[in-house]
Amino acid sequence: MIIPTFNEAENIAACIRSVEDIAEEILVLDNFSEDGTPELARTMNAKVHQRVFDDFSSNKRAAIDLTKSDWILILDADERLTPALRAEIETVLSSPNKDAFALKRETYFCGTKVRCWSGKSVVRLFRKQKAEYDSSRLVHEELIVHGSTGTLENSLEHYTFRSFDQYLPKIHAFASLAAREAYQKGQRTGWLSLLFYPPLRFLKTYVLRGGILDGIPGLLIASMAAYSVFLKNAKLWELQRPHD
Repeated sequence: MIIPTFNEAENIAACIRSVEDIAEEILVLDNFSEDGTPELARTMNAKVHQRVFDDFSSNKRAAIDLTKSDWILILDADERLTPALRAEIETVLSSPNKDAFALKRETYFCGTKVRCWSGKSVVRLFRKQKAEYDSSRLVHEELIVHGSTGTLENSLEHYTFRSFDQYLPKIHAFASLAAREAYQKGQRTGWLSLLFYPPLRFLKTYVLRGGILDGIPGLLIASMAAYSVFLKNAKLWELQRPHD
């Protein structure tokens, strides 16, 4: 069991409690938190290792190398296993017929459950020797499974951003990594991308993913998604400019 953290004192205890009865080991990989996250995790019998964060894929690969278990479950500190999901995980691991399993998420934004960020499955439960994170992905990391993958029926709960003071710095951090990843892959941007990609992302989030049904939270999420796309392209434009 792996939980990456940075200043997650508000979340870490609930996350650990949701897994402690099924995890052989709980490893917290902490980016030198300043709010007591490591100390709190240790009081709950988690193993804490600290590492300076560079990117999401590298961080998780480093955590995997520190684990001893054959099966690994990765959760963010703001995610929780429900009792139904815990029971399902215990069942599938008692006689696994796949090498990895994707988990669906029910996401809460500022305390409100939202459709536009819910439902999408992410592979979080896998055999250590059968999966690895793509080293070229710096953000929105992708797990490559060398084998078969199934999807569990029950969803985990994701209590994402509680306020804009928490949300905005993460948007900037994610945009910087996304721009660097794109630049390293040879992608470039221009006025068409800056002009058209943000509104397209807004429409995708607000209309296609159902943000319009989420009321004001959906409108806010779609607007911030558009801003994040604009910011990524602005940062990419900055990287590709000639420097004196």
